[in-house]
Amino acid sequence: MNPLQQFVAELLEKTGAAVEPCEPEGLEVLAPAEVQKSLGLSEWSQLGFGAELPPKAVRVGLESDWIERLAGVLSDRGLVLRRAIEVENPPPHHPARILQHGLELLNATYRVEAVSPVWTRFLLLSLRYTALSDEKRDGILQLGFNLSNGASLNGMLEDL
Repeated sequence: MNPLQQFVAELLEKTGAAVEPCEPEGLEVLAPAEVQKSLGLSEWSQLGFGAELPPKAVRVGLESDWIERLAGVLSDRGLVLRRAIEVENPPPHHPARILQHGLELLNATYRVEAVSPVWTRFLLLSLRYTALSDEKRDGILQLGFNLSNGASLNGMLEDL
């Protein structure tokens, strides 16, 4: 399944719809009344995500009005997520030696007095873009920042 097809399938399943993949690159959906109203579909529908569509399927893509329809299904859900991850790591042995390898302070002396666990917050953004020039390009850009120090989350973004 392509990422958009996977997202739509998971979203519809979480809202109570019965979803089954079909060929080529489609979904068969049996939707409850509120999902039917939000998406403008009948009770049983086929959705198509590829170049070739299943028979009688409705095309779903980023360039259509489907982003607004899916936002209607989400309503207020999915706009904010809070997740606390607690990791029980043992305290590091010889933290002063670890700092010597990663911290360079020219003409300064320092002493590690204590080591204590801390927590941070991350800001994760997903932005939809459309670029128009000789050809139309669109997609989703994902950005992530550590709010305690402003560092980007390049290596961790996919995991989060």
